[in-house]
This record gives sequence, C-alpha cells and structure tokens, in this order.
Amino acid sequence: MHTCAIRAGTEVYCWGGNVDGQLGIDSRTQARTPTRVAVDASVVSAGGRHTCAVGVDGGLACWGRDERGALGLASELGASMQTPQRVVSDETWATVAAGAAHTCAITVDGELHCTGSNMHGELGAGTTGQQLTPQRVEGAFTSVSTGENHTCGVRDGALWCWGSNVGGQLADPSLLARQRPVLAVASATASAAGHDQSCALDGSALACWGGDELGDVGNGAAGATAVPFAITAPSAAWIAVDAREHTCAIDSGNVAYCWGSNARGKLGDPNLGTTSLVDSPHLVDGPTRYTSISTGGNHTCAIEQTTSNVFCWGQNNTGQLGDGSEVTRAAPAAVETSGAIATYAASTITTGYLHTCAIQADAALACWGFNSDGQLGIGNTTSRRFPAKLDRTWRAVTAGTRHTCGIDTAGQLACWGANDLGQLGDGSTVGRAVPTPIRADLRWKAVDAHGAHTCAITEDDALYCWGSNLQGQLGDGTAWRTSFAPVLP
Repeated sequence: MHTCAIRAGTEVYCWGGNVDGQLGIDSRTQARTPTRVAVDASVVSAGGRHTCAVGVDGGLACWGRDERGALGLASELGASMQTPQRVVSDETWATVAAGAAHTCAITVDGELHCTGSNMHGELGAGTTGQQLTPQRVEGAFTSVSTGENHTCGVRDGALWCWGSNVGGQLADPSLLARQRPVLAVASATASAAGHDQSCALDGSALACWGGDELGDVGNGAAGATAVPFAITAPSAAWIAVDAREHTCAIDSGNVAYCWGSNARGKLGDPNLGTTSLVDSPHLVDGPTRYTSISTGGNHTCAIEQTTSNVFCWGQNNTGQLGDGSEVTRAAPAAVETSGAIATYAASTITTGYLHTCAIQADAALACWGFNSDGQLGIGNTTSRRFPAKLDRTWRAVTAGTRHTCGIDTAGQLACWGANDLGQLGDGSTVGRAVPTPIRADLRWKAVDAHGAHTCAITEDDALYCWGSNLQGQLGDGTAWRTSFAPVLP
C-alpha cells in the first residue's frame, strides 16, 4: 500500500498508505505525491507496513509498524515509528529487504541477518520464535529477497530459500516449512520472493515456482508447483510488448505472440475459436514478422517487418482495423493502403479503445476507427473505416481511450478528442476535433496517453501530467486536473 524510491542518488521519497507511519514523514497521513524522508540512503525497501533503508554511512534504519520486531529495535513496541529509527547493530550494511512483517539485510562482508516475524521460520535461524534484533543466517550471501512468509537468498552462486512452503515457494516438493535455508536452484544471480511464489535469475534466464492462483508462475497451468519453471517459451528474448486488456509481445525473431482475454479474436488466431482465455503466450496467426505492436480495447495492430505496412485484428465494429469494413477478424488483416495511406515508419502505431493512429514513413499521421469525440483529429465526429490523414508532419503519437495526442516534427505538442476530465491539457473540458496546441511555449520530446489522462516530457526533461486523477495517476495530490501539474516539484 506504499511505495518508496531514491532520487538524486541518496534522497529517499515515499508515498501512498501511511496508517502505521511507514512513509517515515513524522505523521500517519497518507501522501499522494512522493514525500521526502529525513534520511539519505543507498538502498530502500518497502515491506507490508514498514520500510527499511541502508544509509550512506552503512547504517540500517527502519520505520513504520514494529510488528513482531520487524524494525529490529530490540523491543516489541507494538506501535508505529513515524520517523527512521536506527536498527540495533554495529554492522555496516550493504543491502536490505523488507517483507510482510520481517526484515533481512546483508552486511558489506556478506553476512545475512534477519529480524521480526518468524512463525514459519522465515528468519532462517533454525527456530520459529520471533526475533527483536537481527539474527545471523549461516553462510555468505550476495543478495536477498523477502516474501510474505518466506525468504530467498543467493549463496555460493546458488539460490537458497526458507520459511513457509505451503505453495511450494521453497522449491521443496514436501511443502513443509523450513527453518533453515534449503537449496532451491543450483545456479542463480538474483531472486524475487512474492506472496507464495519465487523467481530466480541466472544471467538472463528466468525461472519461477510456487503458488499460481493468478498465473504468477507463468507456466500456463493452474495450481501450485514446487518445480522451477523456466520462462523460455515461446522465447527467451523479447524486443517489444504492450498490454491493455490483453498482452502481446514480439520476440527477438520478430514473431508476435498474444495472451489473456480473446474477446472478439484480439489474440490473432482464428484456430482458437470461442476460447475466451489463454494463460500463456500464443502465436499470432500467419508467417508475418513484426517490429512493433499495440493493444487496444478489443483489437490489436502491428507494423510488419519487411514492408512496414500495418496489420490489425480483433473487433472492428467502428472500423478500428482500418481495412474498409466493419467485419471483426480473428486473424491479421492488412490496413487499406490503396487510397490516402501508404507505408508506415516502425514503432509509430498506437491503439485507443476503439480507434487507431499511425505515422507514415514520410511523417504524415493517419487515424481511423471510432470518432464520436473527434479522437481521429479530422475536424468532425464521423467514424472512419480506413485511414484518414491529418495536417502537419509528426514524430510521435499516442492514443488514450477517447483522445489522442501527438508531437509534430517541430516539437509542438497537440491533443484532440474527448476532454471531459481535462485529458487534452488545454485548461478546459471542451472536446476538440482537430489537433489543439498544448503549451506552445514549450518543446516536447515524449508523450503517453492512457485512459483519460496524459503525461509528456519536455526537451528540458521536465515531466507533466494532466487529466483524470481518480487513482492518483498524476502524482500531484489532487482528485482531478484540467491543466499541467509537475509530478515532482
């Protein structure tokens, strides 16, 4: 429920939930924007209801809920510490990982110490009693990760895990909890311990195991597994990915795969028929190779590698596939190129919920599909079944649910379409059917629109966000906004 990060090398910022003082800002008031914590650190880790950091002097400090000794303060306070507190230790620390109610840290000499909750043996000290100060775990470790009730660490080039094993997260098929480290993976360089699942990296190779209620392991099967599953299928190397209500990715061989919901055939394989859900990467139909891909509400579009033409598939009730029809297609279909449109430059395609836009090789911008709010930018609200060109030349374009924004070749930002929540950023809530300049006094280098909000970066590297803020997506502490607001002051 909270997040922490290090800015400018050593400055710690936290934001989010703060009922237990886990933000470290001397209050229990939640923060909707990153707020400075009075500590300079090289590492910070946010746990369930507490936070810990390694200071620039090598000291270890924790704050928030001192549940079962998670803060390592030598006494179970049973209360909240709203500012950083020094952990009771003379060690010099290198890194730290905060779990749900326990904490583990590694010294500069590779010694691993853990403190706090130990109901399942997650401290690795051979007992199940809680500890109020850091306790040494046998061996020399290079990295550590803490889950809800288990811990994993790299020792001697291998991954060892201990604590709860109810989902097989220790890679131990007995499913019994372990109070001391047990070998999980013979070769590893890093790990990630989750709720009841674990993952390990060995160079660039990835493997996961444990509980799989939500598809966490990524093996395409339901149920827990204690056997590490290598995430190599269909590929071990990827060049592009996009996700909205489904996910699609392109591997290093330019082959496209999609998975998740298959509503309206948006996964791109007619052989799936009425299959509604695919829980592992699935090959998009046909021999076509792609360079970029974009996922819409119920459709997908991608740029073909050889010709740079656009292919789309899925729902087409408003012409969002751009093939001149309103026929839904479960297999990739080429966008109409015989009229106003020709070929496209790579990596310049974007899909809204029901519309699509792309930049041509000559920097011309074309849009097609649903246009009830003017999101096509063509001066009216008539939907188009095939690409329609806009004025000017462009270098970037992005589509939200019902609005579109782009940066022209002069660096000017413009937005158009729905504006009911200020997503166009022109200081009003009036929709626009043509590209409308946004802050003409600035020059822009990147823009991204999603849902009903927009964020963009100027050529001076300043970040601005505007539009809907119902879930704090603007990072400025407001409920919603119709003009610019820097993410950080």
